[in-house]
Amino acid sequence: MSSNNERIWCPSGELRPLSFAQAPKKDLAFIVVNRNRRDLTDYLCHQILNFTNTTDLTYDLFVVDIGSEPAQRSPFTTIEYEDSDFRGKCYAHNVGVRQAALTADYRYYWAMMNDLRFDGQPDAMMRMIELMDSNPEIGILSPTNIGEGKEYPGADPQPGHVFRKVPVCDYLALMLRGQVLHEVGFLNPEFRYCWGAIHELSYKVYRTGKWSIAYCDTVHYEHLGGTTYGKTKNVVSRDEYTLNAKRFAASYFVKQYGRDWDEKFTDALPTDVTLKETYSRHRTYWEESLVSEKNCRNSFFHNIWRKIKNG
Repeated sequence: MSSNNERIWCPSGELRPLSFAQAPKKDLAFIVVNRNRRDLTDYLCHQILNFTNTTDLTYDLFVVDIGSEPAQRSPFTTIEYEDSDFRGKCYAHNVGVRQAALTADYRYYWAMMNDLRFDGQPDAMMRMIELMDSNPEIGILSPTNIGEGKEYPGADPQPGHVFRKVPVCDYLALMLRGQVLHEVGFLNPEFRYCWGAIHELSYKVYRTGKWSIAYCDTVHYEHLGGTTYGKTKNVVSRDEYTLNAKRFAASYFVKQYGRDWDEKFTDALPTDVTLKETYSRHRTYWEESLVSEKNCRNSFFHNIWRKIKNG
């Protein structure tokens, strides 16, 4: 499969804007990212192939490799690049989405992290697509989570529901409607630490007044979590990643959308959306990092002043 590298990256190395093929028409593009964890990636890819065994839906599988060691490159890889400056998985998914968009005209795109398991659910893809086909107001659909991170607001399965509209879903397994990708776009690759990228995209989706974000309660994954932090080249420790992610998101949204950004985002939500406090809740969580940073600076300068005062 041609990678179309020159149509994905500018000569300067920056990502080009999204471009779309007009044909052939296909149902779904899977996009998975690998960084030195071939075991995880290959397991998920085999599950994806199992999804498709009993359907007539047309699909393609794209695997983006982020500068893995030769032995850790998956045989499913469709495009790869070096990542010496750590541009992160959000950037990598952007590369994969661009490769897919140049390959065919897909009705849906399903971007996944590689540390997910869909054990015992060979019909997961069909359930997701059927749900989106029958509910055209859903712009982005995520399965629910029974593994690490299931405490993310709304992420765990809710008995008695097929799907629930939420302000934002976790960025682990996003199925996007092709029309959303055409009209709104994808996650912002500037979020090298991922946190907050789905919040910005969800706001842009809701702002159109045409689509919603939802969790699917009839499909779930087990998120293994914490599989590469500090364990593979060019990846920071989990604590450092978390701190950097919080600080970037806390500063970015105020800079881009104003000091009342969480209120603006909440005001864009339709009446039937649950968990409307999510934006403000996450803002508080992210800004804890700025408070601690300020306290550290104050403590640092206070110690210097005290040393000067005491001679």
